[in-house]
Amino acid sequence: MGLCKCPKRKVTNLFCFEHRVNVCEHCLVANHAKCIVQSYLQWLQDSDYNPNCRLCNIPLASRETTRLVCYGEALASRGDQASLRGQLGD
Repeated sequence: MGLCKCPKRKVTNLFCFEHRVNVCEHCLVANHAKCIVQSYLQWLQDSDYNPNCRLCNIPLASRETTRLVCYGEALASRGDQASLRGQLGD
């Protein structure tokens, strides 16, 4: 865990691999939209990173991006809905 350098000074485990700084969720969305951000522990284990989107393999810097801070919950919810529809035969 580290301290984000923004005025909010929040404790965070998010780490920008490109800029090599701790980032809070606010900074992640506002200032690091096209950066690879993972946990600081992940960076300590392996500081190499792929600057491409994991879904389409296109470089993040080549087009507009949107950070979904709630992606984990959103994907789980969508997955549960899709699973339920499949079970119901829709």
